[in-house]
Amino acid sequence: MSMCMLCENHEKSIQHLFFECSNALHIWSWVREIFLTSHFSNKDDLLSFIKSDGSPLVKLIKLVVVTVPPW
Repeated sequence: MSMCMLCENHEKSIQHLFFECSNALHIWSWVREIFLTSHFSNKDDLLSFIKSDGSPLVKLIKLVVVTVPPW
């Protein structure tokens, strides 16, 4: 079993990292403030966020922010 690198309290999973980890949620809060978007509650919300209005460069930045781990 591999543990979450951010909180070291839970098993590492996509669900945990994107939607449950208290440390990751602080990062997502920062991302939402920058892009003026709402809470990400599931993968469909993340995909909608990435595909939402914006130039190709903005969409690329969103994709990187969402997919590249902060560590």
